[in-house]
Amino acid sequence: SRQRERGVDVVEGEAPAALAETDAMPPTRSLGSYRYTEIETAGFVTREQYEGAASILESAEPRKWLSEQSEVVIGLGTGEVQVGDQFDIFRTDARVTDLDTGMQYGWATTQLGWLEVTRVDEESSRAVIQLSRSEIQRGDHLLPRRVRSADIPIGSSPGPVEGRIVHTPGRRLQMSQTDIVYLDRGSRDGIAVGNPLEIYRPLGKQGKVLDSAQNRERRVADHVVAKLLVVDVYDDTSVAVVTHTTEELNRGDSFRGSDSIEP
Repeated sequence: SRQRERGVDVVEGEAPAALAETDAMPPTRSLGSYRYTEIETAGFVTREQYEGAASILESAEPRKWLSEQSEVVIGLGTGEVQVGDQFDIFRTDARVTDLDTGMQYGWATTQLGWLEVTRVDEESSRAVIQLSRSEIQRGDHLLPRRVRSADIPIGSSPGPVEGRIVHTPGRRLQMSQTDIVYLDRGSRDGIAVGNPLEIYRPLGKQGKVLDSAQNRERRVADHVVAKLLVVDVYDDTSVAVVTHTTEELNRGDSFRGSDSIEP
């Protein structure tokens, strides 16, 4: 069966399309799939990727903003690229950093579209923009294209891993359903694409409240406010889509593994 909510489908009992080879796969069998149609816009690059990225150098078109079918010159030449190679076009939005140490994980990005190389010269190449999701300009960055499936296999919980939301896109302080969030845990911590997670907030004082009738403290369960699904993962960070939430989510909110993305 298929459930659809705000442009996102949850598919139960249906074999999902394969993810790109660059995506980490869940460690166990799929429990159905989740269709996230905006997967191509969930952008992040590591510091190493950013330092090795190429860029759009120039275009014969006089206008500032470039679009589909615009021919451009890119900063890759003979021995670096071949005719037919495809590249994602992106622009950095903001640094993604650790909440405590300030260490930079990488950059949140806007994924603008992709282009294909049509001619290779000694120190540069010609390419044509095949897809434009937003206005593209000279200086925008390039990385080899990743073709990612919108069908995310739902895996099992990543186990006893906990962390926090470290970045929300567009400099928004609060996030809601179908938005993406950036997390401070990645593949080194056991996180994989398809892992279900949950955002929680302890009740009382560190999870304890006073039972005045018995004059003693009692532990109480945490308040789960949202469910997430990991859609992209790197060594030390990951990107997740909010599949359900009852409250606004904030940078610094805590997450842990969950058995399901359902409320």
